[in-house]
Amino acid sequence: MDRVPEEARLFVERGGHVVITDVFDDASEKLARELADQAVYCHLDVRETRWRSSHRSADGH
Repeated sequence: MDRVPEEARLFVERGGHVVITDVFDDASEKLARELADQAVYCHLDVRETRWRSSHRSADGH
Protein backbone atom coordinates (compact mmCIF):
# COMPACT_ATOMS: atom_id res chain seq x y z
CA MET A 1 0.00 0.00 0.00
CA ASP A 2 2.73 2.43 -0.89
CA ARG A 3 1.11 5.00 -3.21
CA VAL A 4 -2.40 3.60 -3.09
CA PRO A 5 -3.69 5.90 -0.32
CA GLU A 6 -2.56 9.12 -1.96
CA GLU A 7 -3.80 8.09 -5.40
CA ALA A 8 -7.17 6.95 -4.03
CA ARG A 9 -7.58 10.20 -2.10
CA LEU A 10 -6.71 12.23 -5.21
CA PHE A 11 -9.42 10.48 -7.25
CA VAL A 12 -11.97 10.97 -4.47
CA GLU A 13 -11.04 14.65 -3.99
CA ARG A 14 -11.79 15.15 -7.68
CA GLY A 15 -15.19 13.51 -7.39
CA GLY A 16 -14.26 9.99 -8.43
CA HIS A 17 -15.10 6.64 -6.95
CA VAL A 18 -12.44 4.03 -6.32
CA VAL A 19 -12.17 0.29 -5.88
CA ILE A 20 -9.21 -0.53 -3.65
CA THR A 21 -7.82 -4.02 -4.16
CA ASP A 22 -4.96 -5.53 -2.20
CA VAL A 23 -3.89 -8.40 0.05
CA PHE A 24 -3.39 -6.09 3.03
CA ASP A 25 -6.95 -6.19 4.30
CA ASP A 26 -6.64 -4.14 7.50
CA ALA A 27 -4.93 -1.10 5.97
CA SER A 28 -7.02 -1.20 2.81
CA GLU A 29 -10.33 -1.53 4.65
CA LYS A 30 -9.34 1.39 6.87
CA LEU A 31 -8.60 3.52 3.80
CA ALA A 32 -11.93 2.60 2.22
CA ARG A 33 -13.75 3.59 5.43
CA GLU A 34 -11.91 6.93 5.46
CA LEU A 35 -13.04 7.61 1.90
CA ALA A 36 -16.63 6.72 2.86
CA ASP A 37 -19.18 6.24 0.09
CA GLN A 38 -16.68 6.93 -2.65
CA ALA A 39 -14.58 3.82 -2.03
CA VAL A 40 -14.97 0.10 -1.67
CA TYR A 41 -12.35 -2.48 -0.74
CA CYS A 42 -12.12 -5.96 -2.24
CA HIS A 43 -9.43 -8.46 -1.23
CA LEU A 44 -7.37 -9.31 -4.30
CA ASP A 45 -4.44 -11.66 -4.65
CA VAL A 46 -3.59 -11.96 -8.32
CA ARG A 47 -1.73 -15.17 -7.61
CA GLU A 48 -5.10 -16.84 -7.06
CA THR A 49 -7.18 -17.93 -10.01
CA ARG A 50 -10.36 -16.77 -8.26
CA TRP A 51 -9.45 -13.09 -8.48
CA ARG A 52 -12.27 -12.34 -10.89
CA SER A 53 -14.73 -12.53 -7.99
CA SER A 54 -13.27 -9.23 -6.74
CA HIS A 55 -14.27 -7.61 -10.01
CA ARG A 56 -17.81 -8.93 -9.74
CA SER A 57 -18.02 -7.74 -6.13
CA ALA A 58 -16.92 -4.25 -7.09
CA ASP A 59 -19.51 -4.10 -9.87
CA GLY A 60 -22.24 -4.48 -7.25
CA HIS A 61 -21.28 -1.24 -5.44
